[in-house]
Amino acid sequence: MAAHKKKTCLEKLPIGVFDAGPGGLSVVKYMMTLLPEEDVLYLGDTARQPYGPQTTEKVRSNTLECCRWMVRQGVKAILIGCNTASVAALDAVHEEIPQIPILGMIEPGVRAALREPGSQKIGVWGTELTVNSHAYKQKLEGLNPKVEVIESVPVALLRLAEKGRIQDKVQIKLLVEEYLEPFQGFGMDSLIFGCTDLTCVREETESVLGNDVTIIDPAEEVVIEIRDWLRAQTCLNQQESTKRDYRICITGNDTQNFSSFTQAFLGIELSSVEQVDINYQEPKPVKGGTVFMESKLKVDSLQQRVYDRLKTNILTNKYAPGMAMNIDQLAGDLGVSQTPVREALAMLKHDGLVVTDYYKTPIVSMIEEDDVSEVYEVRKMLEGYAI
Repeated sequence: MAAHKKKTCLEKLPIGVFDAGPGGLSVVKYMMTLLPEEDVLYLGDTARQPYGPQTTEKVRSNTLECCRWMVRQGVKAILIGCNTASVAALDAVHEEIPQIPILGMIEPGVRAALREPGSQKIGVWGTELTVNSHAYKQKLEGLNPKVEVIESVPVALLRLAEKGRIQDKVQIKLLVEEYLEPFQGFGMDSLIFGCTDLTCVREETESVLGNDVTIIDPAEEVVIEIRDWLRAQTCLNQQESTKRDYRICITGNDTQNFSSFTQAFLGIELSSVEQVDINYQEPKPVKGGTVFMESKLKVDSLQQRVYDRLKTNILTNKYAPGMAMNIDQLAGDLGVSQTPVREALAMLKHDGLVVTDYYKTPIVSMIEEDDVSEVYEVRKMLEGYAI
């Protein structure tokens, strides 16, 4: 796992898991064993699935919207449980959301495949976008030029798995046999599931492949990697596993079928699956409050990005009065110099930023501690606001 410097980690926050549909639940299933004490916030972008046939630009846009929503909900890490989104958007997500660890599927899958003893001829099943990007092939060959890689798109198998329609085991096995034909004569010793939807057909795939081919599931590897990072940061949730909470959300309206599939696949009971609107809505002032307005100050792109991140962190309760963070600490948290942080704070003060009732003075922790007058001025500006 790549180094994540100066990340803020609040151990009681859930781990976010995101996918276009139910495939990312395979990540959650591995978490049940490897991270049993952790709470989970799952988001399936079912209103816009499947991602595989979409353009890279569209998948990137979708993924950024979903990750922004998860950050607003409050998570300590995000696992992008979608190979397609990992290919299209992981770099963009890292750039926009640097304050928490965010892991994709490709590199963990590559590392797991290359660790497998005798793994020299590797097959990859993936979506159209993933296979056409050759992400797995390039990374595998880049790390070990001796490996041979064949990639293939099991289209019909993916479409059924994306919708959780895998109950007809005879049909699934026939499709598995059909989509393994591109690897015949290759001498394949490992098969990477380059789409998390495929985890739910692992049993049928193993029965066709036999013992001579090892299935590599990046969904398992990514959970191992985030577990190791959280352990190193002393950020594992210490609650009893019986108290863990799984919040399952989707953007589409088929909550009943998604709930049924989730409960059957994970073997748990859910009170409900939530349909959520991931579009950001600006908070509104209560009656008598000053009208909230975006800053009219002219800013450069870095300062604007810092302003947006600070505002999001306040609105999502990431920054609370008790944190006692000064400008230097904020700069370290965001990975920027002090100057854009100081200028962004001035913009927030100018705007009369709104917050939830729960935090009466949320900006106090972000103003330098020796400037008491500025603290009191911010408190006064925030009176009467509510989301």
